[in-house]
Amino acid sequence: MTTALLGEASKEADVMIIVSDVTARVNAQRQLEESEDRYRTMVEATQDAIITANRAGEILYANRAVKQMMGIEPSKVIGRNVLRYVHPDNRERAADELMNDFKTGDTTQNYPVTLVREDGATSTRRSTPGSSAGRPMRPSRS
Repeated sequence: MTTALLGEASKEADVMIIVSDVTARVNAQRQLEESEDRYRTMVEATQDAIITANRAGEILYANRAVKQMMGIEPSKVIGRNVLRYVHPDNRERAADELMNDFKTGDTTQNYPVTLVREDGATSTRRSTPGSSAGRPMRPSRS
């Protein structure tokens, strides 16, 4: 609701009252919040490690599964380079895959990558990079 004084301020002045229907906006905001809650629950509940990184490879987000898979609290990987956790033998390919995804949006589905845990142990996993830069991921290569 918005009010505006019409004319000079006095006891006889008129006031305009504008009431806007914001039902659609409120409903859209509620639906967005519900969708974000569902997404967050799904990402945090999965057993798959989900990590987001910027173009420099700096980790911006890591879900809870990172602790089990990498042996480190997710909050401790934030700010580190994602390639730090890729075995040296696989770093060049992983870096190429990430750069290709950033440049083209095309991804290689489920390619094998050897990861290095915080304690130095290694394990081979399957990795699928995907862009979250406002465009849909286009799985195109195998």
